[in-house]
Amino acid sequence: MPKKTQTQNSKSYGTTLVLDQRKEEVFELLGRGIPAEEVAKKFGVSRRSLFYWLKKQGVTIKQLQEEYRKKLEEKERAKKEKMARLGAVPTSFEEFLKLEEIKKFYDWLRARNVTTSEEIVGTIHKVCMELNIHPLMLLEEEGKDKLTSFLAEAKERYAKQTLESYKAHIRLWYKFNEQQPPAILTLERYKSKVAHLAWFDAEDRLRILETAKKMLKTDEYDKLRAALMFLFYTGSRAEALKNVKFEERKIKVNGKEIPAVIAITLEKGRHGKKQWEKPIKPEIYFKYIKGRLPFSEKELKWIRNTLKKIYMKIAEEEGLKVEEVIENKGRRKRKKYIVHGSIKLTYALNHQIHIWRHTAAMTLLHATDWNIGLVSEILGWENPEILYQVYGRMPPEKKIAVVYGVEYEKPKFEYVYGEWEKKARELGLL
Repeated sequence: MPKKTQTQNSKSYGTTLVLDQRKEEVFELLGRGIPAEEVAKKFGVSRRSLFYWLKKQGVTIKQLQEEYRKKLEEKERAKKEKMARLGAVPTSFEEFLKLEEIKKFYDWLRARNVTTSEEIVGTIHKVCMELNIHPLMLLEEEGKDKLTSFLAEAKERYAKQTLESYKAHIRLWYKFNEQQPPAILTLERYKSKVAHLAWFDAEDRLRILETAKKMLKTDEYDKLRAALMFLFYTGSRAEALKNVKFEERKIKVNGKEIPAVIAITLEKGRHGKKQWEKPIKPEIYFKYIKGRLPFSEKELKWIRNTLKKIYMKIAEEEGLKVEEVIENKGRRKRKKYIVHGSIKLTYALNHQIHIWRHTAAMTLLHATDWNIGLVSEILGWENPEILYQVYGRMPPEKKIAVVYGVEYEKPKFEYVYGEWEKKARELGLL
């Protein structure tokens, strides 16, 4: 008989051990009103064993439920007191900036040279006004739930790009406060389906100059050529055409002084504008660019319109049909072009300048055996991983050629070279 009692005790201990290990969780579930049968099933014990265990703990389900109710009431009271201390959200942006937490956030952004600091804080203010909550409440579960609902509904009201920008701004508020942002703030990974196809090779680049030469006056041609040379050799965005500054420097390489020209630009980065220093060949700078850049807003608009006319002309010469369609972007409508039979010209007509960033990247990737790190440094990508996402990985045939030591012709990182350069000089394009 004593042996049987010992066996029963050890069996009972083994059954309730899991309840001892997860005591707080068991108490919470029962306190929330989850039926005892379901709780017992969750922890792999019988209903009878659960009640036996509760008796050993000296508590009843009714007591646990009462205690849980009091905790909820206390939590709600504390939240109301906190809201009362925080006060209402200032409707004025200037007053919003004076809030202690927001001022610290703004200073934190500026200390990191984020040039869009005011715009980021403006997004936080707008969201707080929409939700009628203090910015600190965005860090609480209730605030996160409200934010999640707001952004889910905002998909119908805002263009995708605007919404992604809002999400990036709000993520910084959570980062500053060292908190995990809600899942809805996860940014979509950018992966272009056409970037690796939408770029101009040396033959295309020659044709663009040739078409421009026929269409433009000499001074206009020189201006456009300066823009294209700058865009090609630096991979810059359109905004850089207006803010670029050039510095002539002497840089030591292996103990030897090399005369260099550095294009200093302010362009879009992950958290706002970022300053880039991009080397450009002195012979290109002095012959084609010096004295012509930077451009005014009016000149930049002229560059866009002129490139559009050039691309249209090339499509016409190729016998390709160009279709204009109206695309809805949230509450905005935008004209879009489709060139039937040409992904390249379709992209070019819709992104007259940005296609040159793709052109620079693809040309330099091919010229350097897909050296992602080098390309990101020279042309200006903060995150090299973006280059993989946009342009893909090294083509299989290049891998084979490199590993097997097979010689193959690489495109040079030159606007035109070889037979195309020879033709360009014959036509007076360079």
